Amino acid sequence: MLKNYRLGFDLWGLILFLITMIPTFVWMAVPPEGDVLSAESVTPTIDAISFILQVLFVAILCFVVRKDGNRKPSAAMTVAIVTSVVLYFAGWLLYYHTDKAPIGVILLLTIPPCLTFILISIARRNILALIPAIGFTICHMIYATANFIIS
Repeated sequence: MLKNYRLGFDLWGLILFLITMIPTFVWMAVPPEGDVLSAESVTPTIDAISFILQVLFVAILCFVVRKDGNRKPSAAMTVAIVTSVVLYFAGWLLYYHTDKAPIGVILLLTIPPCLTFILISIARRNILALIPAIGFTICHMIYATANFIIS
């Protein structure tokens, strides 16, 4: 499997990741009043693993490329990626315009970005990036569930 990859730079992978992260960057710079996401996490170990997996995902997505190049993703894949990003952005808009973060908003802040990372990995045909993306998804779901859904 590794024979299909080489070190390089995937600009589109980086752009897609950065687009997905725009709301997070805004939140870090200008958190809303009553920001429940800034509360101390009950899952610090999972959070650390999640962060490492996300960094690993980005590093692999951007710096490990297929030797045979990347084909243009199908229309269905493009629609799926755009839809998941739009849902994530909608989740942030709802988060900024609600007093509390209801479960639906938490799920919009959790599932769509993870799905986007998985879909980007598949669309870029970077199975190596898919592995940490799936691990990140598992950790992110544990974090959301433990901190906001069952707490």
